[in-house]
Amino acid sequence: MSEPLSPEERRQRALDRAEAARNARAAEIAADASAMRQRIERFMSASTKVQAKRAAIIAHWTPQIEAAPLARCSKHPVDLAHDIELSAIQSAKANRLTIVSAGCPLCQEEADIRRAESRLIRAGIPPRQIGVRLSTWDANWEPVFAPQRAAALGRVAEWVDRRPNPFLVILGARGGTGKTALGVAALRALSTDFRCIEYRDWFSATLAMEFDERFAEISLLRQVGALLIDDFGNRTTGGKDAAGGNLFERDIMGQILNHRFEQRLPTILTTNLDGRAFAGRLDDRTVDRIRAGRLVIDATDWPSKRQHDAGI
Repeated sequence: MSEPLSPEERRQRALDRAEAARNARAAEIAADASAMRQRIERFMSASTKVQAKRAAIIAHWTPQIEAAPLARCSKHPVDLAHDIELSAIQSAKANRLTIVSAGCPLCQEEADIRRAESRLIRAGIPPRQIGVRLSTWDANWEPVFAPQRAAALGRVAEWVDRRPNPFLVILGARGGTGKTALGVAALRALSTDFRCIEYRDWFSATLAMEFDERFAEISLLRQVGALLIDDFGNRTTGGKDAAGGNLFERDIMGQILNHRFEQRLPTILTTNLDGRAFAGRLDDRTVDRIRAGRLVIDATDWPSKRQHDAGI
């Protein structure tokens, strides 16, 4: 029977086992690293061969491709350049000259415009206002109130640039004076993350939503980078109270506007209501916050450009 190991011997054996485990692990890591290097080298070698073959194919077919006549866009009077690389690859695959034309730049520009317009419409911009910007909003369409409109445009541009307060309110009882267009122009200058809603249509749609969908919609308006509420107050979802509104609308608007005030998120409201009726659509807390942080543009006296253009 062997003698029991002394404490020192047991300690030494434990150290030896630990050292052997470390060495085995180090050898395993070294083997993995070596295998990885070999795989990378094989990949690089194969990639070099592929690139060389690709270059040879392109060099072989390029003279024939360049000599081929240019195709013409079916929609625009534009000659379409050959896509040399793609044409060469397709020619090699087919073993005969195959021309692939580059896209028409005018078609691409139109597609880009359609995508941009589609994004604006999804964000709620009225189709008739898609082209409006602060630089294109017409303050001088008639001479009498042109100075007032020009001054208003300057104040709005300064508000957009400096953002000293979160609310821009554009008042005016008459339709067609350019309130919506001015609001849209300011909205687009504020952020690329924006949303535009028409008050009546939005409440109609929101009332038809399930609870979860309605909650998500309200959350979106609370948090979006810039918000335009057009034609504010032009609806009541139930009976009017003495102030001309009702509790449901005040509650929803209060949730949205108070959060945006706290977060200093720019919010634009256009309305046909006068100041008193406008305040009646909101609770006292929200009214106080709007009063404390707003720029008001009064378009009450402005004539209607819509009627002017219609010859009315």
